[in-house]
Amino acid sequence: MTVSDAALQCELRVRGHLDEHWSTWFGGLALTREVDGTTTLRGSVTDQADLHGLLTRIRDLGVTLVSLSTIPAVRDELSPTRLNLMRAGYLLMGVGLALVKWPLLPHAATLPLYEGVTLCLLTALSLLAFLGLRHPVALLPVLLFESVWKLLWLALVALPLATGGGLDAATTEVIVNCSLVVVILAVTPWPYVWRHFAAATGDPWRRSTRT
Repeated sequence: MTVSDAALQCELRVRGHLDEHWSTWFGGLALTREVDGTTTLRGSVTDQADLHGLLTRIRDLGVTLVSLSTIPAVRDELSPTRLNLMRAGYLLMGVGLALVKWPLLPHAATLPLYEGVTLCLLTALSLLAFLGLRHPVALLPVLLFESVWKLLWLALVALPLATGGGLDAATTEVIVNCSLVVVILAVTPWPYVWRHFAAATGDPWRRSTRT
């Protein structure tokens, strides 16, 4: 197996159940005791030498290595260009919502119930979008949420109204605003979303019992 001298996310599985205190011994990797009697260690290694050091610790501990897999770390898997495109999407969301929604916040208590709920929800979304400028990958679910709710509204509300001739000026304005979702769809790294959210193994529902 060849490992490049770049940061990697690694997953090692060893035979037997290890206690949590071994996490420090393995450089802070997260330990998960599996129901099949193995322990999975997950985390990042800085380079090939770091990975070899982990394998040496496993040998010194006297446990059997069952499997080892590595993938490029996020900063290597997504290019700087892609990360900056994602930041552009966050900026569009954050600035747009700040201009439209933030001026209404002093009057939130006087709004109809669900308008107040929507105002608070979209304000929170704008704050998370601004945080996404610093952490574009960690805040990726914000882009997904923006895409999903707007596509649902366009499909379930706007399209039936348009085909039935029921569009008014207010609805048309919302359609125009929601159509900007094409920008979010364009900057979202969908292959990464598929690999890490849809196709990847999910987190365990519960921690297995110790033997």
